[in-house]
Amino acid sequence: MFFKKETDPIIAKLENEVERLNQENRVLNEKLGVQSRLVVDGASNLDDVADGILLSKGIFENMLPFSNFIGEVQASMLDVSESLQKEKYKMVRAAEVSTVSQQSMTDIAHALTGIAEDTVSASTTVDGLSKRADEIGGIIGLIKNISNQTNLLALNAAI
Repeated sequence: MFFKKETDPIIAKLENEVERLNQENRVLNEKLGVQSRLVVDGASNLDDVADGILLSKGIFENMLPFSNFIGEVQASMLDVSESLQKEKYKMVRAAEVSTVSQQSMTDIAHALTGIAEDTVSASTTVDGLSKRADEIGGIIGLIKNISNQTNLLALNAAI
């Protein structure tokens, strides 16, 4: 060794100081690594937050057109609803007319049934009258024959 013995305690002290500084350097490097990882994680989280902000911005930008679209759909639905109410009124009115028409048709059917029954009755009466007319015609024919014979007898008696 080139140093004297008196410098050995100084060297030992310096070596201890270097060792302590190296140890402190390692600890600081570890802390720096941890801090670096935290910074990287934080940057990653910031990227995620930025992505979320961009997504939120996109959503909010589309909210107004979507709101306008919903308003248009609502107005269209209102028009359809009003049209359906008008159609419902027409259908109710048509049902009422149909009911009245059905009652009228029932009344006409009953009247026609009555007329048919009266026609059958009149036909039966006409048939009876026709038979009676035939009988009367037969009686008239008999009376005519008797009258003709009486006239012949009267003529014979006069001759």
